[in-house]
Amino acid sequence: MKGFVTDPRGEYSRILKALLGNSTGAYDAQIYKFTSDFTPVTHMAFSKAQTADFYDGLWTPLSDLFNRIVTEHQSSPRISVLVSDLVQSERLRDHTDLMRAIRQLTRTRQEVALYAFRSIFKGRYETETLPKKVYDLNIDRPFYVLIIAPDPKSLDQFRREVFKGITEQRAFYPTHAPGSVIAAKYAPREPDKRTWNRHQEIQLDDAPFGVKRILAHFRDRDARRVEVS
Repeated sequence: MKGFVTDPRGEYSRILKALLGNSTGAYDAQIYKFTSDFTPVTHMAFSKAQTADFYDGLWTPLSDLFNRIVTEHQSSPRISVLVSDLVQSERLRDHTDLMRAIRQLTRTRQEVALYAFRSIFKGRYETETLPKKVYDLNIDRPFYVLIIAPDPKSLDQFRREVFKGITEQRAFYPTHAPGSVIAAKYAPREPDKRTWNRHQEIQLDDAPFGVKRILAHFRDRDARRVEVS
């Protein structure tokens, strides 16, 4: 994640600033930094999260993070928000552990939304699959905002209050029940050429393992028949 903050004008810095500011203004938010452990940073200046020194951890413990979210959501209703590239990097853990943690999360009957963004990334990147490879990159890379809420109303309210001025490139609602499609009409719209030239479409085929598993597990859990008439 450190590579996302090398350019303070990047989309990552802008989105992170908006999320932190809006969420602490609308909620009694508790903010954590997660690397090898979980560190409370609620009272830290927002600007520090936009510096390379903030991202000094060796690991991205996604399995431990999802297990912690499961425990906390079982104890009391709450909303959890994760900002990450969702690339798994865990000591002595692999995709099996991450799948198990996500499966446990689906059993808590939470509502989930996943928003995809893209921002300039300059720095070291390590692949999540074996054999591990390390690259020095200077490209646009995707990052994600994952929201986990106790019910649809809480999820929608969070979206309205916290996503002010934020436009995602792609949005996924794996726990939303599909509706019945009565009719469809195609109306082409002039694209935003500035966005089109700056970003390529985020393709799920190239998404990290965690993104694919989150969408797959929750969609399987809430699969319903969609009627098209």
